[in-house]
Amino acid sequence: MGGMSEPMVLVHEDSASWKEQHRALTAAGHRVVPFAGDGPDELADCLEQMSATGCVLIGAAVGTGTVVRYLSGHGSGRVRKAVLIGAVPPFLTRSGDNPEGLDAAALAVTRSRLGGGATLVDSVVGTDYRDDLPRIDVPVLLLHGDADTVLPIDATAHRLPGLIPDLRYEVIPDGPYDLGRARPEAVNRYLLDWVAS
Repeated sequence: MGGMSEPMVLVHEDSASWKEQHRALTAAGHRVVPFAGDGPDELADCLEQMSATGCVLIGAAVGTGTVVRYLSGHGSGRVRKAVLIGAVPPFLTRSGDNPEGLDAAALAVTRSRLGGGATLVDSVVGTDYRDDLPRIDVPVLLLHGDADTVLPIDATAHRLPGLIPDLRYEVIPDGPYDLGRARPEAVNRYLLDWVAS
């Protein structure tokens, strides 16, 4: 951890994916806390144990679902802002009431490329976040690459404006899946600007 400011909590099942963001945030004087736990309740326990207040939750891929569920279920008392990078929400699986979701072939690609164990991936792919999103009451920055083939932008990020009340949405041109590793300069620029504002 670096600095004494409010914690920047990096939420992802693979904490190694945050290497460049951890470095940039720490260099800017922020206290950085990687969280690779098992969901919103464990995240709530982590924030409580730290007595965290005013933190920024930064989720990537599977971690975006954890951030959304934390904010909708546990509230924003400890959180000042949030960031979703390569969003899983609102609902990946195509169904009668979710025609924008992914078909079986696209879901197979997503399942094979998402990190974490099979149980975690199945729960993420099958989780419907649509009722959670309007309950988010902190400002949210959404970053998504328009070349993401794992979490295709039309099935995910493009659907979030209007569902999250206070959302700033930025598309990373030619950005693939795992933006933090693939486009660290762009991601870090947006992150540093967002947490400073």
